[in-house]
Amino acid sequence: MMGAISDAGFLSVALNDANQYGPHAMVMLLGIFASLTGLVLLALMAL
Repeated sequence: MMGAISDAGFLSVALNDANQYGPHAMVMLLGIFASLTGLVLLALMAL
């Protein structure tokens, strides 16, 4: 799965559904953005 996603490019697969792994790439992208959001909120709470 990682090979198929990296062949077409991660953002191309996640956002343009370039191959059959689009939903999997979108879930990974969601996890990345959720982690970044959590880190920002944690940093803001520490202020």
